[in-house]
Amino acid sequence: MSQDSDKLPDISSLFTSDLQMGGNQSKAEQGDSDLDDLPDVSPVGAWRGAQGAVATTSNTSNEVYNSGSSDDDDEESDIEDDNIDMLTRSEYKADGSARRTLNLDDFANVRVTETVKKHRERKDRFVNQYRRIQMVGRGTFAKVYLYEDTSVREGKSYVAIKHYSKRELMRKREYSQSGGRFGFTTALDKVMKEIEVLKHIGPHSNICRLLEVINSPKCDTLYLVTEWCDRGAVAEWVPQRLEYRAGKQVGLPASEVRGIVRGVANALVHLKSRGVLHRDIKPENILLDADGVVKVCDFNVAKNLPPEAQESGMINETAGTYHFYAPEQCEEEKQESVQDSQITAATSGSPASTGFNGYAVDVWALGVTAFALLSGCVPFLPRYTEEIIQREKLQGQVKPGDAIIGYGGASVALFELIAKAVPEYPPTGEGSNYRAVDTESKQFLERILVRDPKLRPSAEHILADPWVSSDRE
Repeated sequence: MSQDSDKLPDISSLFTSDLQMGGNQSKAEQGDSDLDDLPDVSPVGAWRGAQGAVATTSNTSNEVYNSGSSDDDDEESDIEDDNIDMLTRSEYKADGSARRTLNLDDFANVRVTETVKKHRERKDRFVNQYRRIQMVGRGTFAKVYLYEDTSVREGKSYVAIKHYSKRELMRKREYSQSGGRFGFTTALDKVMKEIEVLKHIGPHSNICRLLEVINSPKCDTLYLVTEWCDRGAVAEWVPQRLEYRAGKQVGLPASEVRGIVRGVANALVHLKSRGVLHRDIKPENILLDADGVVKVCDFNVAKNLPPEAQESGMINETAGTYHFYAPEQCEEEKQESVQDSQITAATSGSPASTGFNGYAVDVWALGVTAFALLSGCVPFLPRYTEEIIQREKLQGQVKPGDAIIGYGGASVALFELIAKAVPEYPPTGEGSNYRAVDTESKQFLERILVRDPKLRPSAEHILADPWVSSDRE
């Protein structure tokens, strides 16, 4: 690793307050701090890294559980003196080199946190005014902690704070090829892009809020402060049982799913008005706050559309979690696979893709989410065949008829199944934990899981759908 790669980038240009944040929040792990008067920590988690069988079939940048990292960030390299110098007024490239001096007038209406002060008071650890309570999640690049905001005078206010190592983010590279040219982006680029997306989105009641970004060029850790959603994710995939569980129950009653769909559709309407695609709607990325308000989170792979594409929503790059892919995404993936398998001259380029409507993809993912919550299982679950077992050399490990979860042959079989757009309801009755889906709910799912994106309802139409707008139990 070169010396330049260890320089700490200044991302002060992305600082802001009162934003919306996609903060994955998951099951709390008991810490050694005093937990009296804490909000309840949901059994399915108030912070969520992408883990479990369905979640791991994603090609997103979602964080994957990493049991090898330390629970205690005292091991971090950014332990500093109590007095921290003011943040320098320069932007930096990904390699750490200075790009230009910032104009402070650009930030006249933005709260800028320029210092990081880490200290202890007895057994308590602080980052600025935030007192750490306990770790609530861990991913490949981030540790997430529950903190109390001690600046709030009346009562207690809690936030979730993601800790990122900027050095580690810079070292993680993702290579790509376009038009015969190779390039790469770093994980830090993706985090910065996510912050920019959240700045552009603006406040909304159904999107999890980013409250603050804390950064210093003298500190390796980048802190993202988000609102704390006490009740956590609406459901969590249990791969061993092929079930979506909300606490101890499989799936949710239709009355609860109706409210969740309404909240997510409301968020998608707002995102569309800002020209933003979420691209990874699924139960794990839908949180509930203490009042049960739906909060869409995790904007790791969200996309700000250029002005010329905001009305049409057309894109030609796929992202998300495979089991929540729309049929048109599967076609795009198949086309890219064919192109990747061909050896062509660097100057010849690749056949142009016609692309697909990103807004319609988000709606499809909401339909799959509703199916998963209503039934307790995803609607498209491919099964192993003798051909797949032989091709993947899995003899003795699986048998024909077993559900396929994972990479490799799974994606091919899954894409073929999704392309048919015929959902398979899981078995119910004696010996099954899955929920029987009522007729009206099935009819709603038929209206939303439409194979042709041109005929698929928009988020606005979903809000007006009689099944969604109904207040009946």
